[in-house]
Amino acid sequence: ACKALAEWKGYYEKIFSNQIKNYFIENNFDFSDADIDIRRKDREGNHPEIHELGDYDVIGLDSKNKRVFIIECKVLQPVGSVFEHSKEQERFFQKEKFDEKFQKRIDYFSSVYRSFFNNLGYSINENDEYDILSYMVVNKVFASYYKEIKFPIITFDELKKIVEGD
Repeated sequence: ACKALAEWKGYYEKIFSNQIKNYFIENNFDFSDADIDIRRKDREGNHPEIHELGDYDVIGLDSKNKRVFIIECKVLQPVGSVFEHSKEQERFFQKEKFDEKFQKRIDYFSSVYRSFFNNLGYSINENDEYDILSYMVVNKVFASYYKEIKFPIITFDELKKIVEGD
């Protein structure tokens, strides 16, 4: 049962990341891709191997507004009690450490986004400052009660409002 649940979760996270990728494309982003191993995408970049960094669920480049989006997608399990919610928090932030893994990807990409996009043919001037917008997008309202994290955890609807500038 646990294996089936994990497979279901992975399947829906891939769908989720593709929905966000397509949403960025619909909103005229210069670049939008999902489930990215940046080492394979940018062969000139000499990036760490996938087992060191993991993949990026969604990366979006909005040159018009000078924004780079780094998105982590998570499908959370339904919880029916305070106990189950507490267990989900513990699993998410202490056992699996999804926040720390995502923060590592944020920190790395923030330092290489210019060369990454330039190597892919998108011209980013080294004098232009882009806002790096990092969000963990989840399927329900969720916040960390265990520790402080450096990025917002939001829903897809909240992400849409940010992209549209509402």
